[in-house]
Amino acid sequence: MGSRALAWTLAIALAAPAEASKTSWPVEFAQGDFPYIPQHKNLTLEVADRSIRVLRQDETVGAIPGDSIVTVVYDSAPYRPVVGYFRGSPGISAASGGGWAAGAALGLFVVVIPVLLAPIVKTQHFVTLVWKDHDLVRSVSLQVKGKDREAILSALSAATGAAWRDAPAERDRLAKDLGAAKSTSFAFDLDRQAFVADTYLDAGTHRAVVLDGVNGPELIVFEGSSYNPKKVLLSTPVRVQKTTSQEESAAAAGEPGASTREPGSRDAVVIHRDTPDGSTIEELRVGDRSITLPDFVVTPPGSPRPVPGTDGKVVEISFGQFAVGTITRTEYEGEEAFRFQVIRIDFALTSTFPAADLYVTPERVIFDPGDTKAARRRRLEFRRDEIINVDSGAMDNPATVRLTTEKEKHLFRLRAPGRGQPATPVWPLDHGRTRLVETRLADFVRLAIRNFKAADSLYEGWLAGVPGLAPAETDENQGESPP
Repeated sequence: MGSRALAWTLAIALAAPAEASKTSWPVEFAQGDFPYIPQHKNLTLEVADRSIRVLRQDETVGAIPGDSIVTVVYDSAPYRPVVGYFRGSPGISAASGGGWAAGAALGLFVVVIPVLLAPIVKTQHFVTLVWKDHDLVRSVSLQVKGKDREAILSALSAATGAAWRDAPAERDRLAKDLGAAKSTSFAFDLDRQAFVADTYLDAGTHRAVVLDGVNGPELIVFEGSSYNPKKVLLSTPVRVQKTTSQEESAAAAGEPGASTREPGSRDAVVIHRDTPDGSTIEELRVGDRSITLPDFVVTPPGSPRPVPGTDGKVVEISFGQFAVGTITRTEYEGEEAFRFQVIRIDFALTSTFPAADLYVTPERVIFDPGDTKAARRRRLEFRRDEIINVDSGAMDNPATVRLTTEKEKHLFRLRAPGRGQPATPVWPLDHGRTRLVETRLADFVRLAIRNFKAADSLYEGWLAGVPGLAPAETDENQGESPP
């Protein structure tokens, strides 16, 4: 028996390296910039030969070259099964008939089971891949099993050379640092909306604190008067200096007009820098400290702005952290083209609408959702002479584009998710700031379809720093509009 047990031990030890070299894992759910598939569930992640593939059965849903990966982020989130139960309970509708039995069944499904599930909280695990696709930055979040996350992250690091970020650990460190610095926090009042580090701060009271970061002091600003790490709006490097006000200098010299402020006062004075386009914060004065913020370019909401490092190929239209969309000048099958991120909303899906590429060339309009079997069935292509009308969507929704031919109509909504937010859901909140950006993007799409040269000229103006977005309707007398 002893030798047999030893043999089993050796067999298990020899099998261990095979488990360590595993290259594929189940994915419970995927969301982000992947081609359309009917359900983003029950997928497989495969990491091998410096490439990453996500498969659905034998079909490749998405393939990402390892050297295009910008970053890999691990994150986790609590999940209550009772929420999923209410979203997809099969028994509630079945118990809607009459009689005592139906009433008892309804009580079971509506009361008993939810009460039993309510205390249960599970942890979901996510791995987010961010990669460069030509001139676009794309991302996809994969929900994986907790027991697989370490092996997946190790394999991704080996295949991409990118060190992965541990978001829960970063949040824990931030919470610990914020807790230690709470006594030095301060509040400041804004009498106007201010734009700081690509983030809009609404008028009103905000709380802030300065932390000593690895690269120097950082200003952390919270939403409203909260001091909760989950309510952090922005973090920006700052310069901190000790100052002596004129009042304090007078007090030290025993002169009249001395300051009556108590030492250690945490009330902050805000020094704005205003431009015709908007306002930013130049300096915060707190007690004997002067907190100087970097110079920020204040861009009016929804104004087109070339994206640095893209050689003029990408223009961004955004409203701070609330919504951001891009217009890319590229090629499609040898033709010059503009590329947009859109969501096709004229067909039914069982899950979220996927974002996909819409290309507009001088001769064609192409909706290209990817190369999966399901995506190819939803690909659309029109010649410009086939399009008889280009206008807004249902109920004159200016954030959507409606293409009409003699035989069909199709609706597209321009994608403008918030910075760092997940893929756009089926029916996003009708936020005015998001709608502004989507409308500006849709204006440009309609102009490009009607008159490609006019759109190209407008794009060149943005690159040259010419402000403003011309109305899409001004091109109708330029001779290139569809009939």
